[in-house]
Amino acid sequence: MIDLATVRRAADAALSRAAELGLSVSVVVCDDRGHEVFGCRGDGASWQTVEIARAKAQTAASFGRDSAALGTMREKWPDVFAIANDALPFRATSLAGGLVVIRDGRTLAAVGVSGALPDQDVEIAEAARALF
Repeated sequence: MIDLATVRRAADAALSRAAELGLSVSVVVCDDRGHEVFGCRGDGASWQTVEIARAKAQTAASFGRDSAALGTMREKWPDVFAIANDALPFRATSLAGGLVVIRDGRTLAAVGVSGALPDQDVEIAEAARALF
């Protein structure tokens, strides 16, 4: 179980890291089932970044692995994503920047970041994940 205070501190850590890098991003934190707990669009971030960050976080939570790690699965077994997209209430993605938070071998939460280059999104999301 995650609490709102921790989630907000994690989002703040991500936004602070983005500011250090001179970037504007959106951050979304989901619970273990992919339900959004907190989301925000940072100052100057494009309107679509919050939707992309949400998809990244929901994907990481639902699959129990970082979103970018799903790229190989998507290439080798495209039907998995097609079926997942039919079954899930959101569109799954293999874009980098969705990080799963694992504790005691179980998914606790997931963080999604969007608005920068893929490696930067991951770096910023790592700042949030470290708070858990």
